[in-house]
Amino acid sequence: MDGYLTKPVQRARLIAAVEAAWSGAAAAVAPPPGPAANGPGQVLDRAMLLEELGGDESSAREIARAVLSVLPGRLAQLEAAAKGGDAEGLRSAAHGLRGMAGNIRAHRLALAARRMEELAAGTDVPGARALLTEVEAEAAALIRALRDLLAG
Repeated sequence: MDGYLTKPVQRARLIAAVEAAWSGAAAAVAPPPGPAANGPGQVLDRAMLLEELGGDESSAREIARAVLSVLPGRLAQLEAAAKGGDAEGLRSAAHGLRGMAGNIRAHRLALAARRMEELAAGTDVPGARALLTEVEAEAAALIRALRDLLAG
């Protein structure tokens, strides 16, 4: 396959790319849908998550439980790196958090983590550290949204 897909990988785009590769046609690479460029996005885009899971509510609940089990540890890593002034640790922790948030369609947390990651990659630890409160607030909002998803 000569094409590529960006993360978070979306089911429909993956199927289209495989079909194009199978048929020998050139696959068009379209930007993945996400939050509006000028808007804050959603805490959790449940509709998009369910679409990616083929409407499987059980899988959505399983993912919610998995994220709820690892999110506190990810936040602790982020906080430790920020307090320790560790630019690479902060960048790495923010990158992991951004990927997880993007994969479950938690747009606002993904955006905040991406900004933190970019600052840390530029070794602007004070700037990245200043975003810690925002990242933690978005993570708390995501935790509430995931608990709501689990509640039904």
